Amino acid sequence: MQQHALDMLAALDAQGMAACFALNAASFLIVIWALMSLHIKHIPTTNAGSMRDQMGTGLSYVRNHGSLVALIVLAATTTFLGFAVLTFLPVFAQSVFHQGASTYSHLMAFSGAGSIVGTDAVAKASFWISLLAFSAAVSP
Repeated sequence: MQQHALDMLAALDAQGMAACFALNAASFLIVIWALMSLHIKHIPTTNAGSMRDQMGTGLSYVRNHGSLVALIVLAATTTFLGFAVLTFLPVFAQSVFHQGASTYSHLMAFSGAGSIVGTDAVAKASFWISLLAFSAAVSP
């Protein structure tokens, strides 16, 4: 399995950056196809007011719940700062490291590995925090 992944990376390296972008575009097409193949029944909306009123109600709800504000700020920061980094990685690999598609693929692999490690760390931390909170709640 690992050798197969390395062979795929070597093939991308041989094709260049254009192949990396083409593969990325193909991955978007697969997701679009999957979403279009979903069969969902239309549920008519209730007449609850204008869109502006509904947006105001939703923003008011978020503003009054501190944990939701923190999540919205985190999501916005990640979207506006983190996505730009991934977009410019091919240029970064070529201009800064003076390398080609193999360096780009390594940077993407490290980005994915960091996401997995971070998710695992948060999951383990939340388990221990929940365990400590439970033990504090049940102890006299």
